[in-house]
Amino acid sequence: MSVEVQIALSAQDVPVLGTLDVRVNVRNTGPLPLELPGSDDTSAALTFDVYKRGTDKLVRRMNGLTRQGLRMRGRIDAAHDLEVVPAGAALDFTLDLAKYHLPLRTGEYEIQATYAYEPSSVLAVSAKHAFRVRDLGVTGVSAFRDNPVLEGLTVLCEAEDGSVWGRLQNPSRPLAAWWNRPLLLPPGTRGAFAATAGYFQTDTFGDFYQTWVVFPHGAYVVARLFGSGVPSGLQHAAPMPARGRLTRSAVRTRSGELLVFFWSDGLLEGYRLEPAALTKVMEVALPRGLRGEPCVRADEEHLHVVYPDHGLIHAKVGLGGRASTEERIHKSGLSPLHWVYEPSTKRVKAAFLDNAGGRSLELVVEDPGGVSVVKTQLPTRGHVTELAFDRTRSGQTHILYATSRKRLYLVIGERAPALIDSGRDLYFPMVVADAPTYIAYAKPGFGHRFYAYTIKKYAPHLVDFETQVSG
Repeated sequence: MSVEVQIALSAQDVPVLGTLDVRVNVRNTGPLPLELPGSDDTSAALTFDVYKRGTDKLVRRMNGLTRQGLRMRGRIDAAHDLEVVPAGAALDFTLDLAKYHLPLRTGEYEIQATYAYEPSSVLAVSAKHAFRVRDLGVTGVSAFRDNPVLEGLTVLCEAEDGSVWGRLQNPSRPLAAWWNRPLLLPPGTRGAFAATAGYFQTDTFGDFYQTWVVFPHGAYVVARLFGSGVPSGLQHAAPMPARGRLTRSAVRTRSGELLVFFWSDGLLEGYRLEPAALTKVMEVALPRGLRGEPCVRADEEHLHVVYPDHGLIHAKVGLGGRASTEERIHKSGLSPLHWVYEPSTKRVKAAFLDNAGGRSLELVVEDPGGVSVVKTQLPTRGHVTELAFDRTRSGQTHILYATSRKRLYLVIGERAPALIDSGRDLYFPMVVADAPTYIAYAKPGFGHRFYAYTIKKYAPHLVDFETQVSG
């Protein structure tokens, strides 16, 4: 059959933190209508091959099967989604390659599309198009996990050029992304964070793709709404209150309200951020002299406020500001390193570190089953400088940590630490304990991304997800 495929790239120069948009045009040049895989097809009918520029070395293969396999854990569906294309007409659509694979490492590449549908004897190949992936250093990373309709992990990366990049991933399969884009924020914005949903609903998938990004801008607190990383045009901005500093916590409610929180010594205040004003909706008394800001998340019933105070406190607060419960879930003389409440898993996670030796840890998890604490002494040399941890359903602890000797290690259960990388001042580690384990860190030439880490019979190793090709 007579079919032609052409592609056009959104850019020829792409930062390593981002991915390409590819416009695809599939034209029926024959005399009869054809039934062809369309823009929503997630089979292997449309495949993108990426080559090292000027060579036949294949470095990446992407299609609808990788789009499924690198974002979801379920069974891959190879069925076609067909559309009727009249004679002389064309399918014309744009695809975000973030959905199909991890971002490419730095280098010079060419991309080519192959469009194949055997039942109609269709096989068409596009011309090759050159592009470059350039390095862009990472200076900050934050992550926010919630579940408004599907469970999502929003990751914000601050880059050395002042830009902020966002991506939305499936925390149980955080390889490809639903979207990955630079966020349109004022140049040099720092301290941006994503609002988390305080509800779960199944009426629409739209809420899943919408992200409120909140950031300080001079004397104002500003929030911009993005849809799949694209600005919606909706912005709220209001002068900050006279007291307190903005915490990196914000909550969006089922009714569409956006709540932001300010913390001063002994007090947490919550405000509804409106298009041009703040309206106070709650306040909670806190102990004075806290060694870190409270983390605030929400579910349908409560605001969950987690903060360190000679251990860890978990308060459940009504929107009126009255704590319905306040419980010390852990008592410790160690220094707090990390604490968070995850609405999607209903878990509190916190890590405490011995400053004297820099290697003694207490890892705390509270979930509906109770509180568990793992106390461990890391055997590597040097003080711990960065740390992330997670725990499997069976209770096995996975720790990804960096040391003052600029080394990054992974510890799974009782195994010896595995050296993951070395030579970096900051890694911004993240870990999701699953099968396999997913770890994320920043690395020159790679940006900040997740890798799968699996334990084989002979040796643990990072899994290479350059699908169907080596290296």
